[in-house]
Amino acid sequence: MSILDIRPRIRAIVAGIAAALMLGGAIAVVQAPTADAATVTLANGSWYSGAMQNTREIDCSSVIWGSPYIGPAVMAYTSIEVDMAASKPAQGDTFYASISVGAAAMPCGGQGVVPGFKLPAGVELSITASTPLAVNGTPLAASYVQQNCAGTTGVYCIASNTVDAPLWSAVSGNKWEWLIPLKATTPQNMTKFEAWIQVASGSGTYLLKPWAPINVFGTASNVGNGSTPTNTGANSPNAYRVGYPQPSTTAVDQFEWFGDTYTAKYGLLSLAYLYTNGSAGTYYVRRATTSAGLDTSGAYQQSTGALPSGSDALTFATDWDVAAYSAIKAARSTTGRSASNPRERRPSSGARCRPSPACTPPRAAAKG
Repeated sequence: MSILDIRPRIRAIVAGIAAALMLGGAIAVVQAPTADAATVTLANGSWYSGAMQNTREIDCSSVIWGSPYIGPAVMAYTSIEVDMAASKPAQGDTFYASISVGAAAMPCGGQGVVPGFKLPAGVELSITASTPLAVNGTPLAASYVQQNCAGTTGVYCIASNTVDAPLWSAVSGNKWEWLIPLKATTPQNMTKFEAWIQVASGSGTYLLKPWAPINVFGTASNVGNGSTPTNTGANSPNAYRVGYPQPSTTAVDQFEWFGDTYTAKYGLLSLAYLYTNGSAGTYYVRRATTSAGLDTSGAYQQSTGALPSGSDALTFATDWDVAAYSAIKAARSTTGRSASNPRERRPSSGARCRPSPACTPPRAAAKG
């Protein structure tokens, strides 16, 4: 089943390697309530996250116990504040970026990180007394942000204020989250906030570069008014946009939708978030076994559905039990991508939704 909703985006703290699976089949119109991890500057905002990246190490405890194994070590992803239902943040507003780092496997020589980031054109730091730089909820002085790090012009890094300086220790089970206040002088349409996380361990040095999309909206009357955007470039004030939570696919037995409980046929639930500027149209979701397959005719499976008008932000959800997709089997890697095209309006072959909000799923799901 696939459904559309006007619903919050959930952001998970690093706990393990996220599934590579992305999206599948239904849409709903839902007002975005506060996410599980509350955003900082947007009362009804959510965190849009990018994919997780990780290093791999021989875990020291496994060596001690005589059964060495290699596993994920330092894990990291990034997130950006956004409230698409309200077309926020607008240019000039302060919003936060987040860099989250955790650790699982621990090499015998130990490991630590220096977090850093790059900003796209038109985006700058906005550190003030009311919007401070912070780590794990504790403010850090602006002086901890340094420039041109990792030997690269334009890379900022955050110096450690711990006993492990200049590193932030990456111990198994520990996590860090750095909150970085930003603002944009121009609209940002899915531009890239890219983390530069330098990792030092007993086995060598590594660089992780997870990223998340920045969405900053224009302030003119053509934003959120239901019109079809004519400018869809990097600095478009109202372009169609797609975002994902981290992880975008989770293992579930059941899930709730508008007060009803459904059983997930394959034990998976996938989410994506669409911004349509309030314009009706059609959404498309492709699924393939490789990223390259998403752009290769015959290599992907695709479903479509109708986008309701009158709501700027929509949530797409699916458990992949949709006729357009083959059955999911164990040990098969799958990836997906969602897109919308309000300019091309066709009847939905899957979910039927209206902005009340309500949505009829394309199959009958078992109620719990």
